[in-house]
Amino acid sequence: MSSDDATVPTAASGNRKDYALDPRPIARGGQATVFAATHKRSGRRVAFKRVNIRHVDMIARMKREIEAATLFGDHPNVMPVLDHDSAFEWFVMPLAEATALTLAKDLAETGALRDLVSAICQALRLPHEQGWIHRDLKPDNLLRLDGRWVVADWGLGRRPRGQTTDARRTRMGTAFGTEGFAAPELAVDAHAAGPPADIYSIGQIIGWALTGVPPHANIPLLPAGGPWRAIVKAATLHDVDRRIASVDDLLAMIADELDNPEVVVHRGGQLLARARTGDPAAPLELLRLAAQSDENCRILWDGVLGLPDEQTHGAITADPGAAAEVVRLLRVPASRDPKAATTPPDVIRWLLVVAHQAEEGEHWDLLDDTIESLLLLSARVDDRKSLAEVSEWMGSRTGQAASSLAVALRRWPAHPRIREELSGRSDVDYRVRQNLRIQPSKGPRPVRQRGVLRRPRAWLLVGAVAATLGVSAPVLVDQLNGNGSPGENGSAPEPGEPKNPFAGLPKTPGELALFVMADFVAPWNSYPSWAGCRSGSGDTVVNGSFPSQPGPKIAPSKSIHCDNGGNLAVMFAEFRDSRDFTAVHNRYLAAELPANPRPGEAAPPPGLHVFEWSQTERAVVWTDPKNKLIGLLITGSSRTDLVELWTRYQT
Repeated sequence: MSSDDATVPTAASGNRKDYALDPRPIARGGQATVFAATHKRSGRRVAFKRVNIRHVDMIARMKREIEAATLFGDHPNVMPVLDHDSAFEWFVMPLAEATALTLAKDLAETGALRDLVSAICQALRLPHEQGWIHRDLKPDNLLRLDGRWVVADWGLGRRPRGQTTDARRTRMGTAFGTEGFAAPELAVDAHAAGPPADIYSIGQIIGWALTGVPPHANIPLLPAGGPWRAIVKAATLHDVDRRIASVDDLLAMIADELDNPEVVVHRGGQLLARARTGDPAAPLELLRLAAQSDENCRILWDGVLGLPDEQTHGAITADPGAAAEVVRLLRVPASRDPKAATTPPDVIRWLLVVAHQAEEGEHWDLLDDTIESLLLLSARVDDRKSLAEVSEWMGSRTGQAASSLAVALRRWPAHPRIREELSGRSDVDYRVRQNLRIQPSKGPRPVRQRGVLRRPRAWLLVGAVAATLGVSAPVLVDQLNGNGSPGENGSAPEPGEPKNPFAGLPKTPGELALFVMADFVAPWNSYPSWAGCRSGSGDTVVNGSFPSQPGPKIAPSKSIHCDNGGNLAVMFAEFRDSRDFTAVHNRYLAAELPANPRPGEAAPPPGLHVFEWSQTERAVVWTDPKNKLIGLLITGSSRTDLVELWTRYQT
C-alpha cells in the first residue's frame, strides 16, 4: 500500500458519505460498478466499487472479494481494500493507473509480459497455499498500481474447502469465470477446481498478450512460435493432471525457457543417454519433455524417434496424453522445421509404432491423432518402403481402429499409391475401402443452404399441365413433400440430373457406430427414408455451434450425420472429455425456443429440449450423460413435429 493511500484506512469508517463519486463510472460489470472517487477528508483519489443490485449472491461475492483483499492485500501484487461498509455493498480500493487490457500493446514485449506473469504468480502463491483459488483471472482484473501489477477482483474466488458459505453458487455443470480465460474444469465443477485452474488462465493471458486476439472457450491460445509457446502449451493442457501444477512450477519453466534454453536440450541429451543404458524411467521423461518442446525439435528428432520400440511402448502406456502431444507436434510444416521434411521415413515408422500401441491399449483419442498425422505426413513422402508399411497397416485394421481410419480418410485423403493398392483388396474393411474412394472436389463447390439440411432437388416435368396451359417453358415441381420423407414418386434421378450425392453412403447411422454409440443411434436405424449417413464435418457436427447461435466449436471424438435428402437430419456425437460434453450440451440447452413450435414441441417431455437451430430450422436435443453422447434431430419443415417423430422412433 502506498503512503498516499495510508491516510484512507486510518480515517476509514465504513461511511458512504466520506466519498465523493465522479458522475460517470470507470468500469461496469454484471455484478458491480466502479467509480473514481475522492476521499473528502484527505483529498486522495480512490476507486469506489458497489454492487449493482442488493441481491444476496452479489453481496456474498463482494464480501468474498473484501475478505480475500483483507487477507492478502499486504502483498504488493494483491489489490488491497481501504474501506468498506458493514453490509458489504461497497468498498474502496486504490485508484489504478491502467489495466492489462489498456496496456495490451506493451505486453507483446517479452520483458513486460514476464513482469506481468511473475506478478500474478507472486500474488497467487500464498492464497493457493491457503486453499484460495481466484477463478477469474483475465486482463480486466490485472491492474497497474504505482508502477507494479496487482491482482484484483476475487469476487468469484473459492475459499478453502469447508469454508464455502453456499455451495449452490458454484453448481456443477454451470459455466464459471470468463469464457476463453476460464479453465475447462470450471464448467464441470468449479467448486472442485484447484491451482491448475488459475494456471490455465495465466496461460491464456500469455497467449492473448502475444497474439492480440481473445481466446475461445477450451481452446489453448498458442503463440505462433518462440519460447512462450511451450509455456502456454504446458499451462493450458485440458488434462488437469498433466497441466503445470503450481505458480512456482510455472515460474521455473519460464526461467528455463527464457533464460536457459540450452538447459532443456541438455536435459534431453541426458535422458536419451540414460534410456540407451536401460534406465526404465528415462523414456517416459524424454517423451514428456518432447511433448513440451516446440521449435527446438532436437529432443524430438534425436531423442524420442530414436528410442527402441519396447521403450516407446512403455512410455506411451504410461502417458498416452504426452504421446498425443508429440504426435501432433510431428505435423509441423516443413517451413518451420526443414529436418522434418527430410526424414519422413523415420517419422512414419515411429507413428506406426504409436498406432499399434494405441490400438492395443485402446487409447482411441491417441489413435485418432496418430492416424491424422500418418495421413498428412505420408502424403509428403515418396519412400516406397514407408508407403508400403502404411498401406499394410491401414489395410489390416478392423473394429474401432477401422472406424477411426474411415473417419479420418474423409478429411485427409490417402497417398495415391496407398489408395491404389488398397482399393483392389477384398480383405480391407468396407468402411475404409469406401472412404478410400472419396476424393477432394476439383470443381466448384455446390451452393450451401442455410442450416444443416442438404436438399438435392428431384424435379418432375409436368408435360400435361404445360400443354393444357399452353406454357412453352417446362413447369417444374419439387418432388419432396414436407413431412420428413421422400416424395411418393421415389428418388430415382431423371436423365441429365446431377449425380445423387448420397450414392454409396451407408443408409443407417448404426453402420458408422460402435460400442455404446451403436446402442444410442439404434432407434434411428429403423427410420425408412435416410438418403445417406456419413461422418459429420463442417456444420454437420455436434460441436455447440449452430446458425442461430454461432460460437467456438468443441469437436467430439466421433460424429455421425444422416440426411433424408429433404427436410430432416439426425446427428450424433460422442465425447471423450466430460467437460466438452457438458459445455456443448449446455449451449443447446441455453438456445432460444423456436418462434413457431409444433404442439408436441411446445411441451417436450423431460430429457428433451427443442430450440431454434436456424432461421428456417428447429432442433431437438437429447443425451446419454453417462456415456457422454448427444443426439440432435433437425427439420426445416413446418409440418414435422420433432417431439412426435422422436417419440415414434426413440421409444
